[in-house]
Amino acid sequence: MNRKTLNEQAVALQRSGRLAEAENLYLQVLAADPRDFTARHLLGVTRAQSGRMDEALADIALALQIKPDDPEGVLNHANVLKMLDRLNEALAGFERALILKPAWPQAENNRGTVLQALGRYREALAAYDRALAATPDYTEALNNRGSVLQDLKRPVEALAAYDQALRLAPKFAAAFNNRGSVLLELRRFGDALSCFDRALGLRPGDAQVLSNRGNALQGLLRYDEAVAAYDQALALRPDYPEALNNRGSALQQLKRHDEALASYDRAPPGQPQAFGGAAMAALSLCDWARTAEIGAQMVQRIAEGEVIPPWMLLGYSGDETLQRQCAANVIAARFPIVPPPLTGARYNHAKLRRNSARYDAIFLNAVHSQSCLGDRGRGRSVGIHQACAIQIVVVRANLRAVAAEIMPGRSPVRIVLVLVVADTGLQHCQINVASAVQRKNDQDFLVDRPANCRARSVY
Repeated sequence: MNRKTLNEQAVALQRSGRLAEAENLYLQVLAADPRDFTARHLLGVTRAQSGRMDEALADIALALQIKPDDPEGVLNHANVLKMLDRLNEALAGFERALILKPAWPQAENNRGTVLQALGRYREALAAYDRALAATPDYTEALNNRGSVLQDLKRPVEALAAYDQALRLAPKFAAAFNNRGSVLLELRRFGDALSCFDRALGLRPGDAQVLSNRGNALQGLLRYDEAVAAYDQALALRPDYPEALNNRGSALQQLKRHDEALASYDRAPPGQPQAFGGAAMAALSLCDWARTAEIGAQMVQRIAEGEVIPPWMLLGYSGDETLQRQCAANVIAARFPIVPPPLTGARYNHAKLRRNSARYDAIFLNAVHSQSCLGDRGRGRSVGIHQACAIQIVVVRANLRAVAAEIMPGRSPVRIVLVLVVADTGLQHCQINVASAVQRKNDQDFLVDRPANCRARSVY
């Protein structure tokens, strides 16, 4: 049998998933002719599909010695480099493939995945858009486009990209998982749960989807079911850090603090969210020996830049400098590029102006909790205790004079900050400062509350 026929048979076996048989045929071809490019190249691809990346890289490199300018060989060499997490080398490989074959959608898409892994989100989005300009029905590029739009904090556009991918490929399990993750960000927990159930119907036993399903159940306050979903995920991946962390969170909601602490303790070392969860569980248990141990580690961890939930720190330290550093760590991790604070003109509030009160604006950093974010199919996991940074304008004013102007005869008891905060991104926040007065049922008195905002009281 000639080499061409053997190669054709091997390709058919490879496409049907019979990788060991395909590998044997490629080896037969290479025994007859070690310089057969097709057999050497596809042997490397077969070994990559089997998870033997180092062997695959060596085989494809040998193939490229035979045909250095073969676009498919260059592309697959870059693919294996990416799988080995050699991202900069992979990026160079995809760029070379595009030189050899300009506007190649697959190379543009794969280049985008590397740029996304390197945190170069806008460049990744541009790469996906070029791939889709050449091939509008490229479902993998649509799915990846949705993923990077999530990274860019544009969830509504991400949802549209996933919907478009699923219209073209209704059985695309990864797109269902990713669609569910963006629905979690949009706090549409019921719709997210449906997506994860669809993904599991197509790809049963996926630990990532099971963990995300637990996140959706937590959002629906179905904590017992959430714990069961996390347990299923952990049966498949016992060291899955996000599932362990989120399981601990659900157990704390059920007041099962001892089990929550055990769940956090099972997480692999170096997981800041597990450390923060354990700190909270230890406080809830009044485990003073454990809180002393955690408190002793807190300062060093924050000084080293570790991301620790700032609200949890309040239970351990009243050091304002430490609290500010803790918030700064969270902001730097979640928002590498932060818009500058608002500067210039003083904040003008009509009621403050009428009273002629003197005031100045200062800027502080703060964070608010954002829960139940899902893992996405490309492998980057997002835990349940993420934080979203905001900038707060705090206005110092003569509140007694303002209160007397607004509500004569009543005493101000707290300042109420009304924050305009997008659910999915960092924006400058305008804050209206009003006096809060003692009312029946201890309700807050707010003035000029903007539409579509969340309010928090600062006591």
